[in-house]
Amino acid sequence: LLLGNRKEFRVGEKLGELFGKLFSFIFIGSLKKYKPIEAKTVANAMIKIALQNNSGFRIYLSDELEEKTN
Repeated sequence: LLLGNRKEFRVGEKLGELFGKLFSFIFIGSLKKYKPIEAKTVANAMIKIALQNNSGFRIYLSDELEEKTN
């Protein structure tokens, strides 16, 4: 779930955000990739990845993006 400010209101996303924040402690181990992530964190990780100048195609899971910003 991508967290951040939006102009439109979506009930499902708000419920997911609330659930994700309340129960973030269960997103460990193999579930870590499902933990909600802030849009700012994704943007910062994308910048760092782009500056590495690697070629090819790669899919990054949210836990990997989180690690890139630490």
